[in-house]
Amino acid sequence: MRCHQGGELAEAQRLYRAALAAQPGFAPALHLLGVAMGQMGKPAAAVDLIRRAIAIHPTDADYHSNLATFLIQIKQEDAAIESCRRAIALRPGLAEAHLNLGVSLVAQDKIPEATAAFAQTIQLKPDYAEAHSNLGAALKDVGQLEPAAAALRRAIALDPQFANAHWNLGLIHLLMGYFQEGWKGYEWRLKLQENAPLVRRFSQPRWNGEELEGRTILLIAEQGFGDVIQFIRYAPLVARRGAKVLVWAQPPLRRLLQRVEGVEQVVCEGDALPAFDLQCPLLSLPGIFGTTLANIPADGPYVHPDPASVARWTMRLAACDRRRRIGLVWAGGQNHKRDRIRSISPLLFSPLANVKDVRFFSLQKTDAGGPVDLLPKVAMTDWSAELCDFAETAALIANLDLVITVDTAVAHLAGAMGKPVWVLLPFILDWRWMLDRGDSPWYPTMRLFRQRSRGDWSGVVERVATALGEATDSNETHSWQHSSAA
Repeated sequence: MRCHQGGELAEAQRLYRAALAAQPGFAPALHLLGVAMGQMGKPAAAVDLIRRAIAIHPTDADYHSNLATFLIQIKQEDAAIESCRRAIALRPGLAEAHLNLGVSLVAQDKIPEATAAFAQTIQLKPDYAEAHSNLGAALKDVGQLEPAAAALRRAIALDPQFANAHWNLGLIHLLMGYFQEGWKGYEWRLKLQENAPLVRRFSQPRWNGEELEGRTILLIAEQGFGDVIQFIRYAPLVARRGAKVLVWAQPPLRRLLQRVEGVEQVVCEGDALPAFDLQCPLLSLPGIFGTTLANIPADGPYVHPDPASVARWTMRLAACDRRRRIGLVWAGGQNHKRDRIRSISPLLFSPLANVKDVRFFSLQKTDAGGPVDLLPKVAMTDWSAELCDFAETAALIANLDLVITVDTAVAHLAGAMGKPVWVLLPFILDWRWMLDRGDSPWYPTMRLFRQRSRGDWSGVVERVATALGEATDSNETHSWQHSSAA
């Protein structure tokens, strides 16, 4: 236990195993070995070991609370909630169990219940920085920005190095358009545990805006495909400083990013890495360039599909009738931590069947989205199996009149191409879409359709169908672009 508390996790595990060799049913050793395994990134093993400890000693509240910690990590939220409630029944004053209950409820998008659990945690343990931070993050998600910021500032006052609290406070500033403060807070993302591999991967010095003439810099992709597409717009600005720009990115983005102005080479995992002098995470560039609402680099398309691929799709579509061509996406990747609230059933798109003179093309690439045949009333062409990467998807989009999508990488792709794109947004706020806007300062050709109440996708789709009908009736392309009334 002394090794464990001192951070010597490997030695602690060795000693716990030695204890178990001497006494295989020793519940404290099973429990603490499980905790150590979980802390070393093996949550499934932690769950198995702690459950074995509970089978031997079922009335220890700490066992149930810690079990919940690792059930959350393997996305078994229902079981985590059950474990938390069991821990609380055994010991109502166990603050950690109330905290874990709140985290489990957030994962299920049960924000009011989660905030109540965090508030109870704080009542039991007022100086618990993690509880204040989680409360602030949950309040942020439902738009209670002032109390959210107050909770996050309290967490920072209790623990000035609390990265999650700084990061979430930065997200609130970005959401409200206070970019100068927001980018500073956003840098704390690099201190989060899940981003540690990104920070350690490259040993070259970090670029922070100094002279670049004649030097080679590696821009490091991070987060999701959409984030990379949104912020690759800064690569030309870096190149104009006199640098040779390399980009380290995910393989499905290679061909697309290779055509971005100023990008010398795109490298992916497994490639031989060319020599370079400096490195910089891609999402740190807005702060380095002093980006504000007034100077976002959004003055034209910055992603361009391959002309040969565009021509192939042009020939393919020539066989189709010349109705308005609309790309459609209803789901993102299942691994996204917010996919539960951003993806929708394709059945909800049935009101689009009432719009005349349009044909839909599926741009849906994830199994999570469900089959296209769930849209029996909508005229739909599905060539999505041929969209092997984002460059090919871009070539098809170039032949369409409009893209309608939930908040996925395709929204960023169409926006980066300067293609009219309508994005369906959940009620929970993402900083990049800001507050109460029907347009986006990042993408001039984008319209935003927001839920007006939590979970109300039907209302969003009805407004999209109405707007689409009006746009096709008017036969004016500009009416497909942003509108402050959306």
